[in-house]
Amino acid sequence: MQLTINIFTIIGSSLGVIAFIISIINPIQVYNTKQWTKLNSLLDLKDLEELCNGVSYGVLYKEPSNRLKNLIYLIKNDFEEVNFKGFTGKRINNRLQKIRETGDRFYGKVQVPNWDFVKNNPEHLDKQLNKDYIFKNCSSDAEAQERINKAMSTATSEIEEIIYLYRSIHQMATKLPIEYLYKK
Repeated sequence: MQLTINIFTIIGSSLGVIAFIISIINPIQVYNTKQWTKLNSLLDLKDLEELCNGVSYGVLYKEPSNRLKNLIYLIKNDFEEVNFKGFTGKRINNRLQKIRETGDRFYGKVQVPNWDFVKNNPEHLDKQLNKDYIFKNCSSDAEAQERINKAMSTATSEIEEIIYLYRSIHQMATKLPIEYLYKK
């Protein structure tokens, strides 16, 4: 009889501790979810995927590029929209800093003369790969094509890394409180 009472006491105490931990985590999680909603309104995954698709074809679209630049600006200047709370917030903020660093590397790679502003600029285009410049400065067509492919693939890989980091931020920011208690 006493053994049964002790077992139920341990189970009840454990459930009480779990409920206490969840009640502490829940307000932080709600705040982080609201922050994610704000962040996602500034730049969403569709924008990043559109940017990645354009870069893989040698074109930099204006709207998603400007949204990414704005996010990088907010991260650099530590605006409220990019601040998260708690242990998860520290991990999210670290990933945001990695996005800033990767974005800076990306914009360092899509510079003139290899990437040039579009002449007769359509509304939606910002820059495109300057194939004329690359062909002019290469001794053979094969070498020029190799440089073109390398320029597009290195820029695309930077955007893919940003997409990966942004998805991981989404997963962390929208995690339910009960999910903190167990790992997959």
